Amino acid sequence: GQISAIDYAEKMVKICKSKYTHLPNVTFAVQQVETLDFPLQTFDAVTCFGLFPHLENKEEALRQMNRVLKTKGKLIIAHALSSTEIKEHHHNASSVVAHDVLPSLAVMKKLLTQAGFGKIQIIDKPGQYLNISIKLEKKE
Repeated sequence: GQISAIDYAEKMVKICKSKYTHLPNVTFAVQQVETLDFPLQTFDAVTCFGLFPHLENKEEALRQMNRVLKTKGKLIIAHALSSTEIKEHHHNASSVVAHDVLPSLAVMKKLLTQAGFGKIQIIDKPGQYLNISIKLEKKE
């Protein structure tokens, strides 16, 4: 299968391109999640690793991820820290990211539901945050 890797930082995309040139099925691009430049229903899965707290417009980002996912596609939001650990880490890191946190469980479920996701599973424990949601079929 094909993999499209994006980051909003051009420097990060250049680093990834240089590290993974041996992978012919991976393409890299500079993009914002809130304004994804992919056609409707392109992907079977979208993975958002270590990014979600930093998104300025989480609602639009979720709508965009839903738009590019195929029906019944998986959205995976993951971190190597729990939501509490992320909050502490960002608070101690700098004022730039001090307010970059994951929404509460209830708020996250509401955001996902409003964006068209269901079958929401969230694991939030020390050393891990994992959210797997499924794009629902649109009812006409």
